[in-house]
Amino acid sequence: MLKRYLEFAGQTKVLITSFVLMVLCIVAFTNMPNLEELAIDVRKEPYDLAFIMGYMMSLGAEGRAAYLSANLVDMAFPIFYGSLFAGLLFRFRAADALWFLALVPILLMAVDYGENFQIRAMLNGFPDISEMQVANASMFTSVKQILSSASTFLVSITLIVALVRKLLSLRNA
Repeated sequence: MLKRYLEFAGQTKVLITSFVLMVLCIVAFTNMPNLEELAIDVRKEPYDLAFIMGYMMSLGAEGRAAYLSANLVDMAFPIFYGSLFAGLLFRFRAADALWFLALVPILLMAVDYGENFQIRAMLNGFPDISEMQVANASMFTSVKQILSSASTFLVSITLIVALVRKLLSLRNA
């Protein structure tokens, strides 16, 4: 079933659609007011309960509502970038045995959704936020950063290898 999804995601029309929808999400993010203030999920360093409580208080009720709105767009984003990255990795893999590399962006999508749900729960539950909830959200954010870097690296290398192979085949033709 997973390979069928990857075959689907690797189709040209699906890759183009995923790319366009991903770009539209990015445009939506960049047009949201105070996005840099709202972005717990792009932090490079872990966060704790004291940070989150101070952060949520500084946002105020209006800021937390704005973050919840931004989080709705962020719920669509993983499926678009995840499908694009997984489809590219599957379609342009150098060998059939490398299909499993396309699982990295799928895992990234799952982790991103876990993070989004944790952030929504903290926003909706404020001020009743537990240390465990913050630890879980922070862990999802940290793992997402690692998987995001890995996915970007894998897609870059895969596309470079595919391009070199194509150029060599054209030269030898």
